[in-house]
Amino acid sequence: MAITIVCYSYLPAVYQFLNPIPFLLRDSIQMVGVALLLISFLWTLIAQVQMSDSWRIGIDYDEKTELVVKGIFAISRNPVFLGVVVFYIGIFLILPNTLSFTLVLVMFITVQVQVRLEEVYLLETHGEAYQAYKNSVRRWI
Repeated sequence: MAITIVCYSYLPAVYQFLNPIPFLLRDSIQMVGVALLLISFLWTLIAQVQMSDSWRIGIDYDEKTELVVKGIFAISRNPVFLGVVVFYIGIFLILPNTLSFTLVLVMFITVQVQVRLEEVYLLETHGEAYQAYKNSVRRWI
């Protein structure tokens, strides 16, 4: 995404090689993208704050954290990942091109894999408590 932004901002001739998608180049679509960026930033920040000491990057089998089920986690089991995906969609809507579209797809697939791995870990770690949470709260929203 950084390459897309730098090319768009400073290297417009190079940006054309990223194959901009003309029918998406509308102010209204870009405003939706900006709104998604702001919402995803706030959403992710709230999720990280609510995770508190349970916040970690990746799966650490040696670390046991508390299962967070309140706040934004009562709406989505994966609010941080949801925020990241929405962020990438926002960038794509602001700068629609083949590279940003490909990155949205790659990010979505990567997040899907990570979420499923974490679900296995959380089920092993928290057992019935996680299963009950999983049954009552959707994966995304």
